Parts: sequence; C-alpha cells; structure tokens
Amino acid sequence: MKIETQKEFNNLCDEKGNFCVDENVEFDCNISTEGNISARDIIARYISALDISARDIIARDIIARYISAQNISALDISARYISASKLTCTNFYWDQIYIPRCKILQIKGFIYPTMLSREYWEERLGIKLEGCYSEIQKIVKPHLTDWLKSDKWTPTERWILTNWHERIQEMPDEK
Repeated sequence: MKIETQKEFNNLCDEKGNFCVDENVEFDCNISTEGNISARDIIARYISALDISARDIIARDIIARYISAQNISALDISARYISASKLTCTNFYWDQIYIPRCKILQIKGFIYPTMLSREYWEERLGIKLEGCYSEIQKIVKPHLTDWLKSDKWTPTERWILTNWHERIQEMPDEK
C-alpha cells in the first residue's frame, strides 16, 4: 500500500486517528497523527504518532511515545520507549534518566538530548547552550575531555558526553 498525502492517510484512519493494516505501507509524504500506526512494514520520510508498531520500520525521522518493531532504521529517532530486535540510527534523541536497555542499538551519529532538557544540561555543564546542535557542538567541544574526568555524571550523562566526545573528535576541524 502506498499513501501519497496526509489527507489520504487521514481517510484510512479511524475516528481516533489510528491506522492499522496487515500489509506493507510506504508513506510518500510526511505523516502525523494523534493515534497509533500499525502495519507489517513501514517505509517513510517522517512519521509522528503516539505509538508505532511494525515488523520493519525504515524512515528518515521517527517521533513517537512507543516504537515497536523487529528492525528499525532511521536517520533520527525520538521516543520514550523502544522495542526492537535491531535498531540503527544516525542520530538518537534521548531525554530519559536511564540508558536504553536495547543491546542492539547502533548509533552512528550523536545522542542528542532534546531541547526540552536544555536548561538541565546548562545547569549540569555550567555553561550556556545557545543555538542549534551544530552550534552547541562548538561550545562544548573544548570542555568534553575535562568534563569526562569528573565523577559527578550519572551513567546516562556520561553515556551522552562520551558519545559527543567520540563523535566530535571524528569531525574535521573548522578553518
């Protein structure tokens, strides 16, 4: 099944915005719903829903409260709860107090705290974090090595800071 517009998607949803089919779905548009999305396999650019479940999910951006799939592959993922056999993403957005208990998680890029936690991170790091992620990377880069020497970090904070330290080291220096 191929869905080309949000309107077409909405027409297939029930009155609560839920979309449930037992077949493969390709979304050829950005999809957003207040309900749940369930299908055998999902291919999309952008999906935003309360809960998303499928055997395989391939998308550029996935935003949901719960994501459940056998395999998930995305550029950016933001979720409160994730269940998967294989999870690969370029950037991973994480604001929880715990490290995801997902041994199959492969993050190729950065672990980004969401903008909702900016004040928290400013307080913990002791610096102002202004701008978007690329600007924040420049602000934190000179401090990461020293910050990682401290024992004040929670396991989740250390996980995120270590990820940033590793990824920023891989980036070419600006001239």
